[in-house]
Amino acid sequence: MALDFSNIHSLNQFKKNNEKKESRDFPFERENVFDIDLPSETSIYPFFREDFALQDAMFFDTETTGLSHGAGNMVFLAGIGYVDRGKLVIKQFFVSNPSIEFKLIETLLELFANRNIVISYNGKCFDIPVIKTRCVMNGINEPDVEQIDLYHISRFVWKDKLRSFRLVDIEREILKFERKDDLPGSMAPFAYREFLLRGKTELLERVFKHNLRDVYSLFEIFKIICNKNNIDVLFAKARKFFALKEFDESLDILRHILSLEIDDINKKKVYSLAAKCLKKKGEFEKAKKLWLKIRDVESHIELAKFYEHKQRDYNKALKHTEMALSKTKEKTPLFKELLIRKKRLISKSGYFDL
Repeated sequence: MALDFSNIHSLNQFKKNNEKKESRDFPFERENVFDIDLPSETSIYPFFREDFALQDAMFFDTETTGLSHGAGNMVFLAGIGYVDRGKLVIKQFFVSNPSIEFKLIETLLELFANRNIVISYNGKCFDIPVIKTRCVMNGINEPDVEQIDLYHISRFVWKDKLRSFRLVDIEREILKFERKDDLPGSMAPFAYREFLLRGKTELLERVFKHNLRDVYSLFEIFKIICNKNNIDVLFAKARKFFALKEFDESLDILRHILSLEIDDINKKKVYSLAAKCLKKKGEFEKAKKLWLKIRDVESHIELAKFYEHKQRDYNKALKHTEMALSKTKEKTPLFKELLIRKKRLISKSGYFDL
């Protein structure tokens, strides 16, 4: 569903409607509710623990007076989102006067206590450290939260597809959405300063929209990570299980990928990782069948190793070494390594041919 910003009040209208209810001594709160399509399954394992529950999590993004997480950087706007009864609720909390920042921090700590899994984009390196610093500055205990950083997951999932991993890049390339008239996050400090010193709200209004879009995009990225039929995500999960030495789990996912409609390039990627899993499990004959299907440099090298060390068939090992050499650029370290292997195999095969 397209994101609709039409129900967001202007700051001036908000203050007019609430001038008798709230003063500038309190950060004001905005709430927006969106109809959403929930994924049938909300597990992002193995990127996070297996017993993750969406009701324990919230999506989180901040706007601050600076771009570092030093003591002088203050949070003036925090956006949090959570799923409630099939809808995405996004609340924004605004520090209308720096003197009442601690009330925003206390509000966030209450929210963290109820939903202690924070889903962010680069929040491990920025948003949460800033909050912790502001807790120290305000004499408040730091929050005890678990974090899911979609920035790091995105880099792992789309490392072969994207060069840049800014949130706007993920939106454009993965979510297929491009922001219009968006105020860059780097302009947020200036917009806040203009509001405090001159009462100007035009730029600040755009900061609110920027923050709202950020939180909404976190949910959209999360949905993709939960998608059981997304090839990029599935293959990344298989790679993650391989890194964790959970080879059977990796193979299960790879079999599922093969059951989907995929092109030859993705098939080779699946075969290659499956062969690595089988090799780690000691199932060399099964791995050999996959290497013979792939027939790239890496698979020929693996076949050369298999025939040399497992079957003592030096002629076949030499054959695959030569095929690997034919696909490798000269004067590269790998080419030199293959020449050494070839020389050794010629010596071995010649010795046993006598």
